[in-house]
Amino acid sequence: MRIIRESIVVRANAHNPSILNPLFLKSEGIVPEDWEMTGDSPICTPPFSVVKFKNGVVFLVDSETLQVSQSPDNDNPSEFGVPQCVKKYIKVLPHVPYTALGINFDASVDHEGPEKFLIGKFLQPGKWNDENQPLKALSLKLVYVKEKWILALSLEPLSGLEVKEFSKGISVSGNYHLNLSGNDRLQKMIDAIGEFYGQRNHFKQLVDSILSYRKSEW
Repeated sequence: MRIIRESIVVRANAHNPSILNPLFLKSEGIVPEDWEMTGDSPICTPPFSVVKFKNGVVFLVDSETLQVSQSPDNDNPSEFGVPQCVKKYIKVLPHVPYTALGINFDASVDHEGPEKFLIGKFLQPGKWNDENQPLKALSLKLVYVKEKWILALSLEPLSGLEVKEFSKGISVSGNYHLNLSGNDRLQKMIDAIGEFYGQRNHFKQLVDSILSYRKSEW
């Protein structure tokens, strides 16, 4: 399995998109000063703002959402990435009324026959898939409770046209969602962000166990 994209989404009642710009991010120590911008000009407006860096980290803010995402280098993981950026950002703005946190992973698993494999592994035979009405493909959404988190896991066939790096495979998306309430929400948010790498490992292990198959199942 290879992670294609990972992100953290911070929900709040009153984000301020107009403050997001490269100078703000660097002067406040949210990102390292040597990070270079992409060729795309930053978008900094009252409704929403977007800042993109060459290492793949993207900041997007609107009135309700802060999202920091990256397409990680799976072979050479960065020591300063999405969770570090988000943690520093919210520490700079401690009085924002934060309400929820999402940790998200999008991945691809190589497989030569993803449609047939998913149908055979997860769907019982029946009239919904017989010689009169053969099923072309199957997509799944699984929901788990993991301690205080809700995990929504989606699986579907992936064609080579959708992701250049893979000729055929299974697309897997995981969203770990946590609602915040009560006092000291900032510290609760910081503690939850600290679980990012643990959730990434859990995501990989869970997907491996769900999609474990023998060659005969291909």
